[in-house]
Amino acid sequence: MAQFSSHVMEGMGLRRIEPGETIVGRFFSIHVFEVQGFIVDAGTVHTQEAQMEEVRYRFGIGASVNSLCQALLGDDFVPDEADWAKEHSCTPPYVIVLVGPTSEHACAAEYVKVDGSEISTYEGFRPARQELHSIEAKVLPAVASALSYVFNAADRPVRFRFVTKAVSGRTSEGKTIHDFRIDVRASGYASRPLSAEDLVRSSQLSAALARRINPKVSRFFHLALEEGDSLKKFLYFFLAIEIETHAAFASIDHDAELRERVRTEGRLARSSNDFLKRQRERWTTLMDRFMWCALTVWTNLDDVDIDDFKMLKRLRDEIAHGSISSPPESSVSLAQRLAQKLQQRYA
Repeated sequence: MAQFSSHVMEGMGLRRIEPGETIVGRFFSIHVFEVQGFIVDAGTVHTQEAQMEEVRYRFGIGASVNSLCQALLGDDFVPDEADWAKEHSCTPPYVIVLVGPTSEHACAAEYVKVDGSEISTYEGFRPARQELHSIEAKVLPAVASALSYVFNAADRPVRFRFVTKAVSGRTSEGKTIHDFRIDVRASGYASRPLSAEDLVRSSQLSAALARRINPKVSRFFHLALEEGDSLKKFLYFFLAIEIETHAAFASIDHDAELRERVRTEGRLARSSNDFLKRQRERWTTLMDRFMWCALTVWTNLDDVDIDDFKMLKRLRDEIAHGSISSPPESSVSLAQRLAQKLQQRYA
């Protein structure tokens, strides 16, 4: 952490914290996504409160970042939304995910600036930032993946493009804390109208699905959504498929499923069960397991999906062996579609 002299700090408008003066606050982060693929009415503001394990969070979908932030926090996100949208090259609708608040943290900085209801410090809440990062790691991949799973469809793809993140804090008196270094960082499609009823239903499904997604699957799916390189994007989506396959396979009652599909006379009940069990124990390849999951738990898959998986696996193997350096662009979208389809049993 860079250390500045008192002269520099005072030049930034900060003063030394007086003896006995304490600043305590809880921190939260706001993550803004631009929605590409559907549109909503100008006045639309829908918020959803949800929970993952012990972590509570909220998200909203609407046509204005300020309206969404008012609904979630009781405050505007930016002074001038039109200028902000131009600066970030984005258009509505938006999704805002609100993570936090953290537990209470006391300011460790030596300098502070108090301007009415606004408090500014420099690197005064590092433990709060660390706690917030830990919460974000649990919530964001699952929520972003769930939103993509639920809102996407084969005939109407939807993308949630990350726009910016803001971090802020609140004291028990309602004052806003801005801690330098953790305050703000930032980083052609067709749209369809989305009714208010569909928006509410999809938001509720997204919140429910986020609780049930395998965290390992959502982590790689989220990485794929944020990745710009086609090769990495394809491999991340395929990893999401591979992890979900092994997890689904492990959850199956194999003996019961085999008995359901192969009925034998009583004279061979024990021997046939032993025989079938030995066959199942040989299913160690990804293709074998994917096929068995499709026969048992993934009842929404069909022959086309099996063919798609075979093609995607062949591409993955060719990449691993160095035969090709990048997959066809169409295979990236196909991998995303199949990864999403495997999650439909949790919806």
